Amino acid sequence: MLLSIIVPFYNEPTLLQVIDKIYKVKFQDQIRFEIISVDDGSTDESTKQAEKDLLKFENITLIKHTENKGKGAAIKTALLQCKGDIIIIQDADLEYHPSDIPKVIQPIIDGKTLVCYGSRHLGSENRKIFFLWFKKHAHHTLFPYLGGRLITIVCDLLFFVPLTDVLTCYKAFDRSLLNQISLKNNGFEMEGELTAKILKKTRIKEIPVSFLPRTKAEGKKIRWKDGISLLFNLIKYRFVS
Repeated sequence: MLLSIIVPFYNEPTLLQVIDKIYKVKFQDQIRFEIISVDDGSTDESTKQAEKDLLKFENITLIKHTENKGKGAAIKTALLQCKGDIIIIQDADLEYHPSDIPKVIQPIIDGKTLVCYGSRHLGSENRKIFFLWFKKHAHHTLFPYLGGRLITIVCDLLFFVPLTDVLTCYKAFDRSLLNQISLKNNGFEMEGELTAKILKKTRIKEIPVSFLPRTKAEGKKIRWKDGISLLFNLIKYRFVS
């Protein structure tokens, strides 16, 4: 079984560290993997150097956008190259741990679901991490956190589901499901479109994953405008195809 790991990035000097962590993951014997990495118009030198170092890895495809088009565009570009039976998205920062990938894709391998999200809000350890992080950074992270929770609540009300983390990076899919979905948005708002279109076809299973929260100063790129656009698309694609 082939797993396609999509790694979109824009000015992420931690790219090489993330790729290295992926290659150290212990997958089940029947799992082979490929990495489709998309540079969405990066401009910083550290990221360019990381790209050069990718050449030492096998089974990796690097695609470059000539300009910054948005995370959605990078994911759509990667999907055109994916050959895997299962596809998962991995951010190029160090917020998520690639060691969690096997457990996120396991429900799909077992045939229990066609899509699985890795939730940062499930599990007592994650709640402890969030509490300590906000205690230190609440002055500039409270509103992004509340915005993310609001988007998840709206999603649950719209689709009558009990999801806890719509904005998670870790989204894994059976290829047959993604083949039924046409994505239109190029920016971060594509996350809302994708989740809405999936929920109109099937249920989403969630698995708790570990994470290391980042602030804007540490490279977090989502803005409040992105959240509003994502919420709009979530509502829009609840009612239109």
